[in-house]
Amino acid sequence: MGSISSPISSFAKSGMWDFKTSIGSAAVGIPLAIEGACLLKNMWQKPGYLKEKLLETQQTVLESFTPKTGEETREAVLRIAKNTFIVLACLAFMGAAAYLSIQFLPASMAISTAISAIILIGKLFLNAKAYKQQIIEAFTAKPEEDPLAAKSRIHTNILKTVALVCCVAGAILIGAYVLIPLLQKFSWSVSLPFQTKLVVFFEYAALGILHAGIALSKYLKGDKAGALFHLTAAVAAIAFPVFYWNHEMRLHHSFYGLAMMALPSRTAKILGSAITFDASLYMLEPLRGGYVAPGDFVRYDFINIIVDRFPLFFKGYTAASIAENVNDNWSESTEVSKAAS
Repeated sequence: MGSISSPISSFAKSGMWDFKTSIGSAAVGIPLAIEGACLLKNMWQKPGYLKEKLLETQQTVLESFTPKTGEETREAVLRIAKNTFIVLACLAFMGAAAYLSIQFLPASMAISTAISAIILIGKLFLNAKAYKQQIIEAFTAKPEEDPLAAKSRIHTNILKTVALVCCVAGAILIGAYVLIPLLQKFSWSVSLPFQTKLVVFFEYAALGILHAGIALSKYLKGDKAGALFHLTAAVAAIAFPVFYWNHEMRLHHSFYGLAMMALPSRTAKILGSAITFDASLYMLEPLRGGYVAPGDFVRYDFINIIVDRFPLFFKGYTAASIAENVNDNWSESTEVSKAAS
């Protein structure tokens, strides 16, 4: 154990990980590099994908806005009018999202938010039918399904929906409480109430239970790598507060990292993992950091990139998220094409 922890402890104490330039480059570079590598892999696996998508788009536009063979004039007009309304509504939502982003957000964040909103709104409209069908199937009995099994499944989905709504509402409230100071000259003067040792321990434990549940779900679906990832996070969610018990007991940046690791986003998982790793260095070297000059002690946590250089972090995060959306859409389309062939 000593031979393994000693190099990591030396690394933590050296201060190499603590410099602002290193942290900033890592926060922005790691997710972008991974998503870029995924994109290159997809392009290598399917060189004609872009041309194929353009042809598919052209064909979809022609089918959506031109009469079909044998179609009655009235039906054609109604169908084209409906499709025109959907396109205009999509463009209106995109325009509104872009305008509100540019109007109310700082210049350093506005463009990234506008681009991300446009892509997400477009994806929502393109997959609206599939999402609608999934919702209908989740809350209705399937043909030839056992009535008791259908009832149990529907009740479970209702409970999941209520829990999800509560989590989203809580995340919005907590997020607003935490993010508002960031938008006000990017200060981090946040003090959460009722943070006793026991409360903090249970907050970490709740996060651990969430990761354990996700790990079980991944395992049952055959995703062993995903199950191991979340199981590791679940163990860490208990290890951190146990370590903090005899130190400063509060929500350290390990909590934020573990929370990001639970999000359904590869980019968030990458950043969360880096933040959690950064926090774990304190367990090996509580006095981590280094001296760049006599008496000039340096200790710059990974979480500080979000605090002190939020615009840079935000642009890197949204760019990687956009690339993630492109990669995931590419992978899904490739799988569909393989299944069809």
